[in-house]
Formats: sequence, structure tokens, C-alpha cells
Amino acid sequence: MDRQISILIIDDDPGACETLSDILKDEGYKVLTLERGLQGVEQIKTRFFNVVLLDINLPDVSGLEVLKAIKKIEPEVCVIMITGYARLENVIEALNEGADAYINKPLNIDEVKLIIKREVERQILSQEKKRLEHQLLQSEKLAGIGILASGIAHEINNPLFGIMGMAEAILEEENLKLIKEHTKDIIKYSVEASEIVRDLAGYVQTAEAGDFGPLNINEKLNDTIKIARHSTKFGDVKIITDYRPIPSIKANSSEIQQVFLNLINNAVQSMNGKGRLILSTMPSEDYVEIKVIDNGHGIPKGHINKIFDPFFTTKEVGKGTGLGLNIVHRIIIKYKGSIEVESEEGKGTTFTVRFPVKANT
Repeated sequence: MDRQISILIIDDDPGACETLSDILKDEGYKVLTLERGLQGVEQIKTRFFNVVLLDINLPDVSGLEVLKAIKKIEPEVCVIMITGYARLENVIEALNEGADAYINKPLNIDEVKLIIKREVERQILSQEKKRLEHQLLQSEKLAGIGILASGIAHEINNPLFGIMGMAEAILEEENLKLIKEHTKDIIKYSVEASEIVRDLAGYVQTAEAGDFGPLNINEKLNDTIKIARHSTKFGDVKIITDYRPIPSIKANSSEIQQVFLNLINNAVQSMNGKGRLILSTMPSEDYVEIKVIDNGHGIPKGHINKIFDPFFTTKEVGKGTGLGLNIVHRIIIKYKGSIEVESEEGKGTTFTVRFPVKANT
């Protein structure tokens, strides 16, 4: 392993802690031992541990309360509960609160080492999976930058030509009043160009794994529409928005924008330059609900169950990666959300996305 695995032992039995610590250090692990639960919680706030061996009975606070606190601070930590008083209800409660394993005292050292090895391997695989998914999201985003670039070049040429024309006019103009008017036009065109560049920069920016914060879905939809106009030919497609007041969700802004951009682009492309795109939001119990509705050509019944599969596409070779909706699905599931699709050939398609509010706040 590239990095030494860190283990935190929280147990009020000094002798057991010392013995277990020595054994695990001999196995190559970095070990810290503590006797009180609250001390353990404070340590979790300041550094990362791969594994926590946690006694369910502690002198200052219940081990179950410590478990809840640890999982809230760092969900990726593997927590193994240990106790000399194993009761079925304790096991069930601990597992329901996120414990990864449960071991009884007196400890079987071989069993402890085996469980730690298994959980560390699972943790590493989970982290690698997330890293690859993050790279996949970025590769899909970068694949669309070529399309965006051509659209941006066209969009930004308009204000640049305006700036150039007004600047040339000023060179020949002696009337101060006209010079001021031309200067105001230059400022207006400069602002337009700046807004286009800002929209592109916001899209291209790489999202970091921990970059989470309160996100206004309605605002993010509006931002995504601006980006979509640069990457897809809207033609005579009319956009109708029906946003209701909804609570914010805690999410990565870039990832949620990728969801909306892929859905909007697919909807616009299905209408071939003429149609109606409806974007709506509304609260729904503990969820926020977003609908993307088009009246395009629809999805054939035989394809409905495949559209979220990786590399499935009905587009011509070179015009689609087959990853767009798969990435949409992955991101939504990551936030414990859901996505449903209803479609009828020749009439259109509706995608309904739901994000839980409580799970992300």
C-alpha cells in the first residue's frame, strides 16, 4: 500500500488496548489508542483513520453515540464494534447506525486481523471507484468542450466585432457626445463577452470531491440553460420554466450542472431545432423534484431500459459517447436521488429527477 493504514482503538481497557496495539503495529499499521469516546470523536475531526475499533461500553458516552458521530464526520471510516456483552439488539442497532463489523470479547486476534484486512481492501476499492467515476465525469465534460468552443467562438465574435467597430469609429470621431456613446457601446459589448467567458469558465472548472455546499436548484437550471445554448443548436426551440420555491440541497455544483446539461442537451437535440422544452421544479415531501420535458421524437420502447447503460447510444458514430445518461444516473444515485423516464415515440420524453433534501443538508 502506498500509504500506511491508520487505526484508532477506543477502549477503556488499557491492557487490551496495549496488547491489540502492539499486534497491529507488528502488522505494519499505524495505531492510536484512546480510552474515552469523546476523545475519539475529536481525533476523527482532525485526521483520517481507515479503521476504528470501538468498544460499545465506554466510561463517558455510549459507543453507539460515538459511532453515529464518527459516521457523520467521516462516512468512509470503517468502524468495527467490539464488546464483551453481545446482545442481538446491540448488533442490529450498531449495524443500522453504520457499523461495518462487530466482534465479541475476548478478541480472536486472527479474526480481528482478517476483518481489518478485508475492510481496508473494501475501503480502497471504494475510493478508487469514486476516483474513476470522478475522472469519467470530467472526461465527459471535456469531450463537450470542443462543441462548446465552436459555439463560444461564434458567440464571442459578435461583441468583439462590435468593440472593434466602435473603437474604429472613435478614431475618426471628433464629436465628444458621439465618442461617449461609442464608449458606452464598447463597455456593453465587453460585458457581453465577459459573461460568455464566465459561463464557460464555470462549466469547465473541475469539481473537487469535497466541494459540497448548499445549492439552489432553480438558479443552477438557469445557469445550465446559458451553457446549453453554447453547446447545442436550439433553433426555434422555446424554453418554458416553471420553478416553484424549493429548499436547497447540499451537493457539488459542477456535478448537478452536468446532470442538467446532459438532460437539456438530449431534449433539445431530440426536437431537431423546433419544439418546446419545459423545465419545472417543485417540492415533493422530503425531496425536490425536477422535470425536463420535451416534445421531440421520443425514445423507442425497446431502448427505454438501456438508456442509462454505459456506451449505449442511438446517435451516429462520432456524435455521441453513450456516457451522458450513464453519468447522469451515477451522479443522481450518488446523492441518493432517483431518475425516471416516460416517453412516447413521436410525442416526446419526460425525465423526472428527485434529490432528497434531508440526506444532503
